[in-house]
Amino acid sequence: MRLLRNQAVVLAGTIAISSALLGVTGTASAAGGGSSVTLYGVVDTGLIYVSNRSANGNSSLGLSDGFTLPSRWGVRGSEELAPGYKAGFRLESGFDSTTGSSSQGGRLFGRQAHIYLETPVGEFQFGRVYSRMQSGLWNSDLLGPNLFGLGSLDLYITSLRNDNAISYATTVDGFTFGATYSFGRDAVDAPGLSPFGQNCPQVTGDSKACRSYSANLKYDAQNWGVGVAYDRANGGPNVDAPWDFTNFPSIQNSRDYHETRSLISGWAKIEKATLGAGVVRLHNESAASFKRNLWFVEARYPIAPRWTVEGAVFISDRLGSKKDSQMFVARVTHELSRRTQLLGYVGYLINDGGAANSLDAKGATPGKNQTGFGLGIRHFF
Repeated sequence: MRLLRNQAVVLAGTIAISSALLGVTGTASAAGGGSSVTLYGVVDTGLIYVSNRSANGNSSLGLSDGFTLPSRWGVRGSEELAPGYKAGFRLESGFDSTTGSSSQGGRLFGRQAHIYLETPVGEFQFGRVYSRMQSGLWNSDLLGPNLFGLGSLDLYITSLRNDNAISYATTVDGFTFGATYSFGRDAVDAPGLSPFGQNCPQVTGDSKACRSYSANLKYDAQNWGVGVAYDRANGGPNVDAPWDFTNFPSIQNSRDYHETRSLISGWAKIEKATLGAGVVRLHNESAASFKRNLWFVEARYPIAPRWTVEGAVFISDRLGSKKDSQMFVARVTHELSRRTQLLGYVGYLINDGGAANSLDAKGATPGKNQTGFGLGIRHFF
């Protein structure tokens, strides 16, 4: 309770500071200063049912945050320095709308926290930044961070961010290239098993432990696009949480252990329909090494004004093992306004060979299939 009160005080204070900055920068802009600060966010909550939740086969019904997008609020600002040059910052805080607690391992600004510099040759970021794997998935993974989505079969995809990192990205004639390097990819030690706080900070005097890097290259035309991406995360001496909770224990408690993910993806618009597809190849190098392909095929179609339907098939194929899973998801979105949407979706997951994947990555009965549905509301501000 004391922690929640402290977080509430910090949040209130930050919003007050942001409001003050808005007033100050509004005056500066009017005077020709060329600077701006914006407060923004989204709250996304729904009622979720999932069968075969626990070892005894019980189901669950309750509220869940991040129904289609994780709830967050943020502050961003920028200042024009000269023609073609701009400096700015992004501070973005994830939170659980059902409890009010901070997400991303309890970080205040766990989604993004960096300063950046835009130049004629690209943008440079310094701080807590996205992996370039995230950029590679943006257009092709149409359901994105949906609660029943690609991240359900690979928890690392839900935490594609790095602490203590430098990032660079540029776009020229439809081609986008980006790269990141982290000196200590995850400085938070979150309680329990969490992909968001693995206790892998920078290790003084060690140029390998807890380092990570990523890169992507893609081409986006008006109606289609293709791309590739790569992400590597090294282990460290005190890492205390596996990235895959149930099927493939892989605690990276050594500087010589690592996981790499390689992505090939594409998307296309055909009349009103949008299609996306790709595969993420995972190679875990540890005391329990394994390889896995994660396939996805997704589609989106507007069926009426303010109504959109989407569908997806996700397949997790662990090489050399029968612990495979297939997940089928359908989602419907109704726009009440530009800022507010009603959402509903259903999902069905098949666990073969004793696999224990879950529709929402929150627990399943090994070897049992799962059925789930959800009804929710999302509001942007």
